[in-house]
Order: sequence, then structure tokens, then C-alpha cells
Amino acid sequence: MKIKLLDEHLINQIKAGEVIESPSAMLKELIENAIDAGSTSIQISLKNNGIELLEIKDNGEGISYDELPLAFSRHATSKIENFGDIYNIYSYGFRGEALASIASVSKVSCISFVKANQKLSGGKIEFEGGQLLSHSVLSRQGVGTLISVKDLFYNTPARKKFLKSSRVIKNSILKVLYSFILTRSDIKFQFSFDDDRPIIFDIIEKNEDSCLARCRQLLSYQNKSSSVMKLQSTQFHHQQHDFKLYISTKSVRSNSRNQYMFVNNRLVEDKKLKAIIQRKMTNFTWEPGTSGDYFYFINLPAKFLDPNVHPSKTIIKFVFPEIVESATSHIIDLLKKEHKVRETENRVFTDNANRSEPPTSEQSEIRNNIANKYFELRENQTISHKKYLFLFNEGNIQLLHKPNLIKSFIHGKYLEFNGETLPLIIGQKLNFSPTRDFCENIEDLGFIIELNEKTNSYFLKEIPIFFNDIGSTDVIVEILKGIFLKSKDSKISINIFNQIEDEVFCINDYLAKKIWTNNNISQKENFIRTLTDKKVDQFFNESTL
Repeated sequence: MKIKLLDEHLINQIKAGEVIESPSAMLKELIENAIDAGSTSIQISLKNNGIELLEIKDNGEGISYDELPLAFSRHATSKIENFGDIYNIYSYGFRGEALASIASVSKVSCISFVKANQKLSGGKIEFEGGQLLSHSVLSRQGVGTLISVKDLFYNTPARKKFLKSSRVIKNSILKVLYSFILTRSDIKFQFSFDDDRPIIFDIIEKNEDSCLARCRQLLSYQNKSSSVMKLQSTQFHHQQHDFKLYISTKSVRSNSRNQYMFVNNRLVEDKKLKAIIQRKMTNFTWEPGTSGDYFYFINLPAKFLDPNVHPSKTIIKFVFPEIVESATSHIIDLLKKEHKVRETENRVFTDNANRSEPPTSEQSEIRNNIANKYFELRENQTISHKKYLFLFNEGNIQLLHKPNLIKSFIHGKYLEFNGETLPLIIGQKLNFSPTRDFCENIEDLGFIIELNEKTNSYFLKEIPIFFNDIGSTDVIVEILKGIFLKSKDSKISINIFNQIEDEVFCINDYLAKKIWTNNNISQKENFIRTLTDKKVDQFFNESTL
């Protein structure tokens, strides 16, 4: 076999697979270029989710006629001159690969005007599959740049075949659009799909909290009025790191939620930070198994991060990750304190507004008696049997069978399970030694178990997201241990939860009550029994005493 150099066109097509993997990735690169050009208005039109046509027009500085061919060359950029510049970049693009990659897998035309000597000069350039078709001077006048991309991946059908469904592509495009809308309130965005009416996000006035205004603007556009009302904000500063969080205290069960994380106004993905927010908010106001909208902005000196980790630049490395992780946990603790203060103030205000005159001594005594009775009931509930939860309803005693309830809850959740897992910040050590087959099979249920070869110990690293508030990780380990012991000779499935002894599912009363009251559980009569006064008397009358 002979070794030979690839030609430049094939290199560009291969490179396009790294940078332009989908229409949303292409859109991201083009918007970044428009923003770096100093645009204050960006208009976007898409047909067939950008596969048939993606057109983006801006009012930025533009590209001169002479530099148009250079702009579509690989590794042509105005952002860096030496390697050290990479760690001091505040703009978006800097590798100089995007336009060349796009041109190699589509049909592209670019019209651009640049102001020189108080006169507007422009040029037009066209490519098809990476080959230059035309390059001409434009006599007419204009402002900014217009790029049209047609027939994406027309010459690489293998890549086009592996594109995801239209719904997935459109959602990823919207994610990209919303990320820029949220971070650049100083730019007017207008976009439209096919022949739909254009959607416009106007510039936010500087005298407002522009980030918060953009968040509310987006939620309102999505008709999430309840999330807008529940949106809370808090911020924190530590050692040149600024943290600002806008988060809804209302959680939702569907996947249609906004969860955005930005570092220096760049959209990023960070599993650890996402897990911290999920865990802290679940212990605060989010219901177990649900999540909510949040917009997290982190700003720090460029020298404190490495953006050159992934071609899409959505994965970065922090120089001081411990500061970012601990600050993320702390900022939600601050939110909790502010929330409690507001609740106290609202309660005091409501009490004062409703109280026309101070209570009499007789009324105070009645209230104290009611409070004492309530306290006694609460005490009885907390001393409940390990399998049962005692409820008091209109003078009747109700026994709730916690293991059956929780097993039914887990079974129902797995029927809706979409594979979303929650990474644990600190892996939980297992108190048993699972087999390799068990670790592989349990992954289908959303549990990731890893072997630490140094200590020859197994650690639980990820759990299904709805298990987040099922109890402590110790309880989850006990559940896994029960599954392991029961499934040594059989294939693991969600039905295994119904075969485990009830003792494994004797989880705290708080969780059982939350599942009972906050979930649409069918056939509730299967989990609860009511003991009326008549039934209790019958027990005693039948006694031989």
C-alpha cells in the first residue's frame, strides 16, 4: 500500500465533518463571524432547516474585494498571530476554518461591502463544492455582508444521510439562535423558517438588566408565563470570576426547557456544573425527576480557560475548576437564602394585611391547642413503621405502603425514560463487587459503574436523572445491590424492581409523601388502606381481652 498526500479539496471536506457537522453548527459559525464584524443587526432565513438554504445578512464591517478569497481559505484569521494569542481571545471565531469548510460541502455565494476612504466598495464571490466559480467587483452600494449557503452536503451524500430528523435539527438550530440572543442583547436578531413570519428580538436598552430582560423575552416568546414569574436571579464574585444565575424555581416534567450555560458569552457544556445545579435545585424547589429553566453566565479572564479543546468550542477547560464548581453550589445557596427572606416578608405582609384586630386570649388558646394537636400528629408520622407511612385524614388513619408505591413510581418513570442521566460529582463506592456483565447490563437502566483498578473498588458514577431525589446515594447503592443479588441468573429489566424485597425500598417518609402528592399515580387504592373508627372498634371487639 502506497502512502500519498490528500489533495486540498478532500482535506477541506474531511475538515468540514469536524467543524460543520450539522446545519446548526454552520449557523453558529456564521453568526459568530457576523458578531465579530461588529454587527448590530443580523437577519437569518432558513429553508428546510438550512439544508436547502441558509441566508444570513449583517450590517458589520464587511470584507473587502481583495480579501474575499482569503476569507474562504483554511486557517485564515484576523484574531491570532502567535500561539499565545489563543489564550487571550474574547471574540468568537479564531481558527479560520469555518468558511472554507462550508464552501467545500455546499454552494456558497458571499456579497460584502466595506467602507474605505468614506466610499463603499464591495465584492462578490461564489464557490461550489470548494471550487471557485467567480470573483467580481460590485459597483452598487450596500452595507455589511450577505452569505447564502445552498444544498448543504450535496457533494457528500454519506454525511447528509446521517443527518438527524427535522425536529431534532430544528431544535438544535433554535438552541444556537437562542444562545446568541441571550448573550447579545445589544444586537437585533431576526430569523424565519421557510415562509413563516419572521421572529424579531429587538435590542435591549442599556439601563435595564439586559441579561434578565433577554431571558424574560425568550420565555415570553415561548409562552412560558409561569417560568417568567418564577424566574429568580442572584450573582457572586470570587477571585476575578463573576457568576450570574437566572433560574426558575418552577420545574417541569417535559424536555421543553431552557438550560443554558455561558462562559465569556460563549455557549458551553459542562456535565459537572449541570449536575451541581440539578442536585441543589432538587433539594430546593424542583420536584424529584424534574428540572427547570436556567440561564447561567460565567465571566472570567481569558487566561483562566482553554477554549482550544474541541472544534465546536462548546467544551472548555477551566484553569481553576474548583473555584467554578464551588461557586456554582454557593450561588444556589445564596438563592435559597434570598428566597426565604422574600417568603418571610410576604408572610408578614399578608398577616398584617389580613389582621384587622389582635386575637383575643381565647382565640390564642384555641390556636395553641390546634398547633399542639398538629405537632402530635407530625410526631406520630415521623415515628412511622419502616414500611408504612401514617396519614391522618378527617379523623381516619391511613396506611400508605411505601415500598409498593416507590416501586410503582420507578416502574412508571422507566416507561418514560429517555436515557438522560445525572453524573455524580463524587462517585459512590459500592459495598458489593458486581460482575462485568452486571455493569454492562445496568447501563441500559441509566446506571454507570466504573472500576477503580488501583483500589480494586467499584464506584457508581451516573444515575438516571429521576433517581436524583430517590434518597441518598447509599439508598441507591442498596437498590443496586438488591438488583444484583436477584439477577445473577437472569437478564436485567425494569421488572426487576418488583422482585426485590420491600426492605430495599424503605425510603424516607418525605419522599413517599412527595411521590404520593405530586405524581399522577394510577390505581392509588393499591397502595393505601383506611382504618376508620368503626374498623378500629371492630378490632377491639373481636379481641379476646
